[in-house]
Amino acid sequence: MSFEIARIDLYGSWTAFHDEWKRSLFDGEMAPLPRDFLGQLSRFLCEGLPLESLVNAVEVTMEAHHVSKVDKWRYFCGVCISRIRVFKFLAKADHASLNA
Repeated sequence: MSFEIARIDLYGSWTAFHDEWKRSLFDGEMAPLPRDFLGQLSRFLCEGLPLESLVNAVEVTMEAHHVSKVDKWRYFCGVCISRIRVFKFLAKADHASLNA
């Protein structure tokens, strides 16, 4: 049963991501996604990136006009990885302050 719940949550996350991604078109086309984009999204979520932050990372990516259409995915991944690092740093600092 818990597996089913997790799968539904991931599907909802993928849908929220894709809805935001396809909202930004370049000459009528969506920025390309790699074949394994669903796996990468799952890894970001499993690393602790909240869905809201993931969707916001799409907005940040699409507003980065200096990034070409073909480089949007790579830029998006960089935004997500940076956010995960910040969340982990904050969690570590919070944990350390609780144990002090």
